[in-house]
Amino acid sequence: VIISGRVNGDVFCAAQAINISGRVSGSIRLLSSDVNLSGTTAGSALVLAQNLILTDKGNIGQDLILSSTNARLNGSVGRDISAYSQSMELGGYVGRNVSARVMNLTINPSADVRGDVRYTGNTDAIRMSNSKVSGQVIRTPIMNAPSTGKSFVAVLVGAIGFMLALLLVSMLSIWA
Repeated sequence: VIISGRVNGDVFCAAQAINISGRVSGSIRLLSSDVNLSGTTAGSALVLAQNLILTDKGNIGQDLILSSTNARLNGSVGRDISAYSQSMELGGYVGRNVSARVMNLTINPSADVRGDVRYTGNTDAIRMSNSKVSGQVIRTPIMNAPSTGKSFVAVLVGAIGFMLALLLVSMLSIWA
């Protein structure tokens, strides 16, 4: 699925590959193997993908919630990032905080995080010189992590269920 024009409203999409280079005036909810965001989303983004790329031209006006194997975040996120990812690279602007459960976290020189980076993982983040984090970078080892992870898992399971229900309703409306 390629969205290169303007969408006045929200985008709900499930596909093998999703590329959004246009403008979305609402929020986006995406379920895909590969997601490439190089456009502008005025609202928030919920992305469940194997690979997520937020290019340096990509802009999410509010929050980004993601679950992925690999996430490269070089664009702009207006508020918070909540992530569950095996490997995540921060290389763009984040207006507030980053909260993540990751195996590998890299904070690139182009990163500009205006709050804290709090993550749960068993390896230290790789923080490149010249990266900017206004708050603290705090790691909690997985074996000592607080049990609040259940709320994130509940949100994630609910989001997956919602996306599957949306996909089913869309398929039924096409066949009807």
